[in-house]
Amino acid sequence: MKKIVKYALVLTFLFSVSSFAFAENFSYSELLSGYCNSDIQLEELSLSLSQSELSLHKLLLDDDMSWMLSTGSTSIGVDGSGLDFSTSPSLSLTFPTASNTKVKISSPISLNQTDSSVKFSLNGASIDVSTDFVNPKDETAAISREKAERSVLEAERKVSAREISVEKAFLNELKTLYNGKLSVYEAEQSLFSAQSSLDVLVAQGYEKTSLKYKKADMSLQSAQHKYDQAVYSYNSNLTLFCNKCGISVPEDFSVDLPDVKLANISDYPKESYSAIESASWNSYMNERNRSTSSDFSLSSNEGVSFTTSSGSNVNTKFSTTLSAGVSAVIKDVTASASLEIPINSEKKPSLRMSLTWSPSNKELNAVTELTNANAIKQEEFAKREAESKYEDDVATYNSKRDNILWEYDRNVEELKMYSEYFDEIEKWYKQGLVNRSEYQQAQNSYEDAYYAVAVSKIDKLIYNLDVKSLFVNN
Repeated sequence: MKKIVKYALVLTFLFSVSSFAFAENFSYSELLSGYCNSDIQLEELSLSLSQSELSLHKLLLDDDMSWMLSTGSTSIGVDGSGLDFSTSPSLSLTFPTASNTKVKISSPISLNQTDSSVKFSLNGASIDVSTDFVNPKDETAAISREKAERSVLEAERKVSAREISVEKAFLNELKTLYNGKLSVYEAEQSLFSAQSSLDVLVAQGYEKTSLKYKKADMSLQSAQHKYDQAVYSYNSNLTLFCNKCGISVPEDFSVDLPDVKLANISDYPKESYSAIESASWNSYMNERNRSTSSDFSLSSNEGVSFTTSSGSNVNTKFSTTLSAGVSAVIKDVTASASLEIPINSEKKPSLRMSLTWSPSNKELNAVTELTNANAIKQEEFAKREAESKYEDDVATYNSKRDNILWEYDRNVEELKMYSEYFDEIEKWYKQGLVNRSEYQQAQNSYEDAYYAVAVSKIDKLIYNLDVKSLFVNN
């Protein structure tokens, strides 16, 4: 009698666990959103992206026109004989994107006042303009901007890559839950079969002390233990998963999984394959860096200076000096020339020239050229290696795609078959034409097929994420 009661309790419990007609169906996107919100690393990467954007913004501000206004050194002296005043105001303008053009306007002013005279002078007032027509520093600045933009792009990619990783972790945990559910159903079926076998022996009149009865009873206890383990493992994983998603643990659990079309790796542009894009970028940027070591640079400077003085007992004097200069660097030779032309002055025009040669740089330049040649070869090797890896991944993922499609189609066919079979068994069970054991077996087979299709859907989602992670989004 005790065994019959146990059997009835087991059946009642099995039916309460196995039925998913009342399972709470959760939205895939809402669960994923909650799961992502609990990921600390994703928050850290988002903060790093914000920092990269600020660094780029700062660099762009440095490239804008800048100006500085200065009063210079100002002094005032007052005594019984009079007043002395002097100041040196200046204005400086810099245009980094216009060949690094710089303009400086300065005007030293002095004033001396006594009881008998007032003297005013504008000694050394000048306007100076300098321009770098050909300067490797311009390329260096452009490279710095491009690297900063690349840093922002790579920070964005890290966020996207982490989002993919988090979604994959989410799907793998979900897959573990569904596989756990399958394990529960398999253990449930084994328990049901063990109980049925024992009941048959009881009906045949076997005593509890008989060997057959003891073996059947041990099989039942073993099946019960495996079933309890499967249920415990499933419930533990479900609790952990729900906590990560920020939801309460439901009595039963199901997710509205999207049935996506499998991605085709060949549809993605080859040049956006992560390894190829990275190798191409590195080669491009290294070439830009090598170009900054130019053998030639050219710059010029132009200016005009004024000298004016006046006083109570002297005539006003006004003089102007125009100046222009050019400087060029060609490999180891530096040449410069400057011309000054006084106007309204007794001074004569003057021409200054200089020439510098540094032969010791020749050997260093030869080493640099060999280093650059080797670097170019290494970059080509990296490109070829990336392309080889791409071809391997195409073959691997095409094969994996075929296997997933075959598995999915097979599971869908089995689900259709077991669904139709379960519908018939359910009708016959209600009419009393089949026993509970046959009904339970049909239901378990249907639910096994149902969760097998769910696992196949998850495999498709994971596959698409794996393929997506191989490529960069420009």
